[in-house]
Amino acid sequence: MERKKKILKIKWQRLVPEGETCPRCGSTEKELDKAILILKKSLAPLGIEVELEKEELSLSEFKKDPLRSIEFGLTTFQ
Repeated sequence: MERKKKILKIKWQRLVPEGETCPRCGSTEKELDKAILILKKSLAPLGIEVELEKEELSLSEFKKDPLRSIEFGLTTFQ
């Protein structure tokens, strides 16, 4: 019997006006990258893959929905 592949999808979005990330978001991104590596190593023995999607929000997108910049999307296993 074939085991169904399990994927943990994480989506991170932040404001990137004029192509520049603010220092706070830059720090968050570095820490997120470290955390993703830890998750990948921890979950691999369980047969779970971790996928990170990074989305940049323009200033116009941010103005339409400011809270969107602090949302983390998490999709459970497939």
